[in-house]
Amino acid sequence: MKIDFFLMGRKGLRVLEHVCASRHKIHIGAVVSARDSAMLEDTTEAIAACCAKHGISFSLRETYTATGKADYRVLVGWKWMVEEKDTIVLHDALLPAYRGFAPLVNALIEGEAVVGATAIWAVEKYDTGPVIAQRRMPVVEPVRISDALDAMGGLYAEMVMDILDGLGAKKKPAGIPQDDTVATYSLWRDEEDYFINWKEDSRRIQRIVYALSFPYKGACTLLNHHKIILEDVVPVNDVTIMNRQVGKVIFIEDGMPVVVCGSGLLKIVSAFNEADGQSILPFAKFRSRFSSPGSHEI
Repeated sequence: MKIDFFLMGRKGLRVLEHVCASRHKIHIGAVVSARDSAMLEDTTEAIAACCAKHGISFSLRETYTATGKADYRVLVGWKWMVEEKDTIVLHDALLPAYRGFAPLVNALIEGEAVVGATAIWAVEKYDTGPVIAQRRMPVVEPVRISDALDAMGGLYAEMVMDILDGLGAKKKPAGIPQDDTVATYSLWRDEEDYFINWKEDSRRIQRIVYALSFPYKGACTLLNHHKIILEDVVPVNDVTIMNRQVGKVIFIEDGMPVVVCGSGLLKIVSAFNEADGQSILPFAKFRSRFSSPGSHEI
C-alpha cells in the first residue's frame, strides 16, 4: 500500500512527523507541499527537510506530477482539488458544520465552545463526502489561533494514525454519510476581512484579533488613515455614552487607548503601525478615531 500526502502548514508537518515516526512510514509514496500565501509562517522547508531525513520523495505543487502508483491520497491543509479517487480530506471543523473556507478561524470568531476536525472521503462537491473519523476539543476563550492550530495538529495526527491502522489491515472505511439538512457553511476570507468593524461587540472583536493573529497577518484598523495591526486587546465594561460613535477613543489608561465599540469598550494593549513596525503606544493623541477603509463609523 502506498499513500501520497499533500501537506501544508504546521498541521501538515505534524502529521508527517507522526507518520514518519511510526511503522506506517513505509506506506508513504510521495509528499507534496505548497506555500500558503495567507500565512506569515512557511513550513515547506521543514516538510522538505523531514522528507529528506527519512528518504521520502518530496516535491512542491508546481512541479508535482501524479504517477498513478498511489493507492490513496491524504490531504492536510490543502487548498486545491485532487481528482484521483480514494482521496481522504482532513477538515478543520465538525462536519457538516462549517463546510467551506477558514472553518477554524470562523468558528473561533463565532465563539464556538467546541471545535474539531473531520476526515472525509473526497467527492465532487466540497466537504460533503462520507465521514471517516472525527475528533473534537473544547475552546476556552480567549484563544490564539496559533494555539488552536497546534491543538488541531494533534487531532489530525491521531486521526491519520487511526486511518492508516485500518488501511494497513485492509479495512477501508466506507464512511458515514453527512446530514445535509443540518449543514452550515463558512465563507472564504480576503484582505478586507482583516479589518475590524468597530460596530461589533467588544468581546467579538477580541476573538477576531486573536483568530487572525500569527501565523496570520493580524487584524487591522485605520488610525487617522494609517493602517494599524492589532496584536492584543482587552474588553472593558461599557459606560453610558449619550452620543455613541464607534471607533472613537473615550479613555487613555496607562498609555493605552480605550475604544468605543458597537457594544462594550475595547482597550488596545499592543498594536503597531504597518508602515514602519513601530508601536502606537504609549498613546498620546486623545482625539483619535479607529475605522475601516471607506467608512466613517458612527
